[in-house]
Amino acid sequence: MNETLQILEKLNSFYNSAYSNLVLYTTALLAFAGGLIPFIISIYQNRQFRVEQSRVREEMKIEIDAAVNELSGKLDLMVENAGVKIEEKVKKLEIELRQGIASAEGGNYHVQGIACIESKDFCEASESINVAIREYIKANDEFNLKRVIDLMNDNILPKMNDVDFNDEIDEGFTETLRCLEGYNQNKRYSDSISDIKSRLREARKRTKQVG
Repeated sequence: MNETLQILEKLNSFYNSAYSNLVLYTTALLAFAGGLIPFIISIYQNRQFRVEQSRVREEMKIEIDAAVNELSGKLDLMVENAGVKIEEKVKKLEIELRQGIASAEGGNYHVQGIACIESKDFCEASESINVAIREYIKANDEFNLKRVIDLMNDNILPKMNDVDFNDEIDEGFTETLRCLEGYNQNKRYSDSISDIKSRLREARKRTKQVG
């Protein structure tokens, strides 16, 4: 009987000790797991964050590159358009400058021609007015062009005769008629050209009156 009680006590002590150890180990395991799981979650979250951050950076880089390319294209187009506009403006200014110079030259020879008419030097007057006609054509100065054509037809050619013509005079008229015919795109100068040719023929046939 005593031996039975001793065995029961030992079993009870063993089970009590085992249960205590089980509780202790379970508590320790839970404590360990409680600290480990958040750590693992933190590692996982950090990794996911780095992956997401990398993806966002890559997307931002793509968007930035696209925006830079678009802006670069727009700037190139702006520069190109500005260059074209500047070039057009320079060309326009060059044309205006050449026309201004030609108009001034035409005015100078116009005045010389009038002075020669007044002094009855019609050969010299024809040379000056021929140059004035050509310069006014270059200047696109139709107002003064009509004036010098009228001077040639009304005040110079009717006063010239056969002895007034030489190679230089003939060449001047030939060049003037060539310029007028090239300028006569709208046929506005057809009558004036015909009048110059007609009066030239008459002047070459006209003999100088002596005395």
